[in-house]
Amino acid sequence: MKITAIRSHLMGIPGPGGHAPSRNWIFVEVETDEGITGIGEATTEYHDQAVVTMIDQHLAPLLVC
Repeated sequence: MKITAIRSHLMGIPGPGGHAPSRNWIFVEVETDEGITGIGEATTEYHDQAVVTMIDQHLAPLLVC
């Protein structure tokens, strides 16, 4: 089995009253050549963009075959 795709999804969760996001969540989707897809969570408070960049630009290229 080989990993064929890794995608990160940054999701803003609305704060009270539906205003600006009170927090962001990062979900990571992993797909394989056998049709298996997994979803994980990689949230780190106050470092959302750094985590997304690390996943997209550094980890995904190393893991996708």
